[in-house]
Order: sequence, then structure tokens, then C-alpha cells
Amino acid sequence: MEITMNFIFNLSLLAALQLLGFAWINGENNKIPAKIIFGVYLVCSLIICFAFSYPLQEELHLDLRYVPFIIGILYVGLSPLLTVITIALHAIFIGIDLGFWTSCIFSSFCGLLLWKISPWFLGQPSRKRIQLLVQISLCISLVKIVFFNILHVDYQLLDVWFAELFIQSIGIGILAFLMEEVNKSIQLKNYLLETKKYKAIEQMGATISHEIRNPLTAAIGFVQLLQSQSTSLETQTQYLSIIRNELKSAERVVENYLALAKQEKDALQPIHVELELYNVLKLLVPSAKANKVYINQYFSESHIIQANQQKFHQCFINLIKNAIESMPNGGVLLLEVNTDYKQVRIRIQDNGIGMTPEQVSHLGEPYFSTKGDKGTGLGMLVVFNFIKEMNGTIHVESELGKGTTFEIMFGASKANNSELDIIENRNLVSI
Repeated sequence: MEITMNFIFNLSLLAALQLLGFAWINGENNKIPAKIIFGVYLVCSLIICFAFSYPLQEELHLDLRYVPFIIGILYVGLSPLLTVITIALHAIFIGIDLGFWTSCIFSSFCGLLLWKISPWFLGQPSRKRIQLLVQISLCISLVKIVFFNILHVDYQLLDVWFAELFIQSIGIGILAFLMEEVNKSIQLKNYLLETKKYKAIEQMGATISHEIRNPLTAAIGFVQLLQSQSTSLETQTQYLSIIRNELKSAERVVENYLALAKQEKDALQPIHVELELYNVLKLLVPSAKANKVYINQYFSESHIIQANQQKFHQCFINLIKNAIESMPNGGVLLLEVNTDYKQVRIRIQDNGIGMTPEQVSHLGEPYFSTKGDKGTGLGMLVVFNFIKEMNGTIHVESELGKGTTFEIMFGASKANNSELDIIENRNLVSI
């Protein structure tokens, strides 16, 4: 039973290779199309079949080449490619002999026939497809056995018949069953991802609608007050300031949403960290004063990183604004920049309300906010996504009732004068 044992060993290698291919397809970090991975699997399977072929006679060899051959053509439609590869591998591993020319004719005929029925085959139910594969394999094995009898090939009758009719047919049935199960798993995974995506879109739409409606409702209310009352100039100025702040709040929600919806990555360019942070601070001075927050900044020297200016601004506006709002009764916010010549470290520390370890672990997740009904979580999601996109890292430490520290690190960069005018010895105004 040497041929049978050879086929069983060969089949076990094919099954192991198939499972490896499926694990590759389902890998979290896999970005290669499944059809390409499956094509690689089929070529490797054919190589294994020829490498472990059994020499029945000097010019005739038995192997399982038609197992990956049939599966590849019927499931993927790779008839021309697999036919050429099969013939080429026969010439490489076995040589150009009687079996080679027979293989050329038979493989070409089978490849063309299977290619024609492939669309019909894929339209059949899963169980029917497995049955059809087994039946096709049996037909091919019977044709080979008849061919051996016509040529009066001397072989062990029971061994050849058992290997060709039983092992090969059962083997192709097992591999087809594995393929069908994995295909069902992939389809279920894709369905769940689509369902989750639509649910996320629905939830995000509801959240954004809610967050925009609140400031707009407040703004409309103050507009109505301005229209219905003869108010003093001071009161009108106060109302207009509130309306402006509410509209800015709605604008921030839209900006965060649009930032998340934008998929393509923007090009990175050298930016001056201290200058950009100083511009961010100038925008947030009114908010800091309104919350009685004193900002201390320590910028030791000029630092250059590779980043996107707009996204850098948006990240640190969100972070510093959150730090200010975490101190409703006033406090001190520390903004510090330093470097170890390999990395630029930006530290934002407040002595606000702080967070629990569980809250810290959920930062950057969609719809998670420490502000309860007053927040969407989009701001921190934008921060985490943008910092990662700019090849940075973020580390958070917080203690409830004592405050929070954000430490953001970027790779230090060098820029020549044509790329960026570095401003040194600039006096930064204490805010």
C-alpha cells in the first residue's frame, strides 16, 4: 500500500497548507486580497503534489495534482493559469516523457471543461458543490485507471484503485468542506462588519444630531430674546457672545466628524512645535480665562517634527480644551516640550477632576466621553487617530480628584532653511 500511504501523506500536507492560507486570509493585519493568497496556496499545493509524486513506471507518475487543480478552477476560475503551471511543473519535476504529453492533453481538456462550468458550479448550494467535486474527482480517477489498462501498465491493482478512487476523492471532499466552512465564516464576518458599520453610522448620526441640536437650540433661544425684548447694549453683547460660543461648539462637532470621515492620509511636513502650540494657546486664552485657568508653558528650545499642521492644531486644541474644561473651579495647566534628540515629548498636565483607570482605558474609543451627556467622544477619537497617523504615540496618566497628564511623543526631525524658518530665542508670553 505504498501508493495509498504516499497519497495520505500528500493529502495531509495539502490540508495543513490550506489551513495556513485561511489563517493568513483571516489575519487582522492582512491587506492582501484573498484571491491572491488562494492563488499562492494553489501553486504551492501543486508543487507539493509533484514533489511527492509516486513513480508507477519510468514514464508514469501518480500524484494528487488534480485536487488543487479542480478546486482552483471551479472556485476561483484560474483555468488558463493553473493549466500552464501544472504542465510546467510536470516538465520540471518529472520531465518531458509520455506522461508529459498525456498530461498536456488531459489537463488542457479538463481545465477548459471545468472553466466553462465554474459559474454554474458556484451557483450551487454548499453541499451540492462538495458532492460535485467528489464526483468530478472520481471521473478523473476512472479515466486515469482506464488509461493505465489501455497501456497495459503493470501496477498493484488494489493499491492504485484504493488511492485513486478513495483517497483522492475523500481528500478533495475534505478540502472542499474546509473551504466551504471557512467561506461561510468569512461571509459571516463580512456581514457582521457591515452590520456594525451601519450601526456605527446610525449611532454617530444620532449623536452628532443631538450635539448640534443642543447649541443651535440655545442660540435660537437667545436670538428670540434679542428680538422680543428691548435689552441694553451690555445684555445684547452678552447674548451675542453666548450665541457665538454655541455656534462654535456646533462647528467643532462637525469638524471632528469630517476629520474622522476623511480616509486618505495627508502628507507630513516639518513643523515648529513651539510655534504651533503657541498659536493653539492663543485661540484658547478666552476659554482659559473664563474657567480661571492659568497656563504655564515651558519650551526649552526649538523642536522640529514631521506632522500635518492642521491635524496637529486640531489634536492639541482638543487636548488643551479638555484639560481646561476639567478644571471648572480654576487651576493650573502645564504645557511642556522637551527632547532627547530622538523624540520630541509634549506634556499636558492639569490638576482637574481626573479619571478612573477604567475611563483612561476607554479613551479614544468611539462615543466614549468622560463628560457624560455633554460629550460625544469624537474629540479624543480624532486625537488618537491623528497622532497615530502622524507616527506619534500618546500616553495617559490620571488620578481621580488630582488631575490628568497626557504625554505625546513624535520622532525628532531636522529641516533645512528652505523647508522651515526656525525661530530661536523667541519670547513666549506667559498666559
